[in-house]
Amino acid sequence: MSNLVKNIDRLIRARGFTDDELRQRAKLSTDSYEAIKSGELPSTMKGLKSMAKVLDVPVAHLFESVRPLRCVKFCSNGDLGDHDQILAETSRWFYRFSELEHMLNDQLPLKLAGVPPGDPRKAARSARETLGLDESEPIDNICGLLESAGIKMRGIAAPADGFFGLSVADTEEGDAIVVNTWSNISVEGWIFTAAYELGHLVLHRSEYGPKQTKKNEEHGKEASSFARHFLLPDVALEKEWKPSGDLSFLEQVLRIKKKFKVSYRTVLSSLHEKYPNRNVWGRFHFEYKCDRGEALPRNTEPDPLPEEDFRVKDRDGMYSDRLQELVYKAVEQEHITVSRAAAILGIPLRKMHSLLVAKANSK
Repeated sequence: MSNLVKNIDRLIRARGFTDDELRQRAKLSTDSYEAIKSGELPSTMKGLKSMAKVLDVPVAHLFESVRPLRCVKFCSNGDLGDHDQILAETSRWFYRFSELEHMLNDQLPLKLAGVPPGDPRKAARSARETLGLDESEPIDNICGLLESAGIKMRGIAAPADGFFGLSVADTEEGDAIVVNTWSNISVEGWIFTAAYELGHLVLHRSEYGPKQTKKNEEHGKEASSFARHFLLPDVALEKEWKPSGDLSFLEQVLRIKKKFKVSYRTVLSSLHEKYPNRNVWGRFHFEYKCDRGEALPRNTEPDPLPEEDFRVKDRDGMYSDRLQELVYKAVEQEHITVSRAAAILGIPLRKMHSLLVAKANSK
């Protein structure tokens, strides 16, 4: 099967189309569409351009050969139709990122490589120490922190209830974490996912493989425990929790949630572990209803965090990240063209020109 046919089939599944729906939306005749799906190239590019527009990808993506990720851990709840497309997009981003690092001789060492696996709580404590974090210090910019530790970070907005993130553990090209930043998932959820995938990288490296999708409940619990103790260590909770203070139980939970940039569920889980005989969940929901006049809706985060608490944006509204800086550097040193830079960052050429001008003027 040709790359063209494989890519069209993958994109059809990801977009939730049928072949006939794609053909009609692209305004192709049955004969033309069937010819393309059989691997024949049309006499003009008009039909392929129309298909690419409907599928919301550049025409080049219809022909490219997708390099498979060697060591990935990607588990989702239920059948995820765009599973293969997410892996393809991750592969494209990951290997372009790695290519730039090699091109510029600018690879960051993986700081967490020496953190011993084992007990999630101890591993989380060791990871924080390795990253230079005080045992009661909040993590203000988890993406920047993990990027500085040599982990490639990316957020993608995938409208899928069962997908929160994935991670890559490649001995040659480095580690990566991808977080689903879909608007239906809270920013607290984005932050927890980043820490959760970090937990897998630290605790379960031997379990990574090509298209690794088998869900391991025990590993999931361990990664969740790592994430909770990484974001909100026991020492921090003990220091911040003041049961005799002037604040109500609800107000204390929300104060800690805001300070450590975690969900209310993370705070309550930590309190339940500390005080197993107390009904912390029931008390929180009771006080919330009394205070707000209604029950807390399911899957709703009270007093939600802004996006900037997950990853800092620059003055142009772009996420300020390592890949962006590598792209700027590669253009300045004439390793890549401006159009190639735009393709790597997935932005229009005009926007790329504006960013480069702004970057030059800021020096």
